[in-house]
Amino acid sequence: MTSEIIVLSFSAAAIAFVHTILGPDHYLPFVAMAKARGWSKRKTLKVTLICGGGHVAGSVALGVLGIVLGIQLSSLEWMESVRGNFAAWLLIGFGLAYTAATIACSGLLAFYVSYVLGSLFRGTAFGISISALYGVLYIIIQAEDYAFSMGAVLVFTALAAVMYFTRNFDWYKLSNRWPGMADGE
Repeated sequence: MTSEIIVLSFSAAAIAFVHTILGPDHYLPFVAMAKARGWSKRKTLKVTLICGGGHVAGSVALGVLGIVLGIQLSSLEWMESVRGNFAAWLLIGFGLAYTAATIACSGLLAFYVSYVLGSLFRGTAFGISISALYGVLYIIIQAEDYAFSMGAVLVFTALAAVMYFTRNFDWYKLSNRWPGMADGE
């Protein structure tokens, strides 16, 4: 054995010992079972050692499995290049599909708003605004590390804009336009 392996083995054993001593969840259940069932110290120690051995064996088996899988995956270098090309084409496809959906939804909403408001200009302005919003959302989706923060800033900004532009709006006058609305019906 090389000196590195010896140092690594002693380090692992020391960490395992400290891990067990500092983690009462490793030994407290055995103490509780021994008390509840009236076990002797010898039986308690025997059961604890068997379970501890199983715990260590399971950990070692998982470590060996990880090493074997790591070695196997490193031999599949060709897969990495295929995966990269596949991911690139998927991203291009997503971008094209997102663009098509943006155009379709913005166009439909612009048509509907033009009809409801009776103004082609307002409908077109609304469609352009929705397209810009879809563009911002696409940027947020692409910035995965900051998506949550960017989304929160976007929602805050939108809420602030709505509050600013409607600050002089008389909401009570609006409720008086429809009978029963002021009564909460």
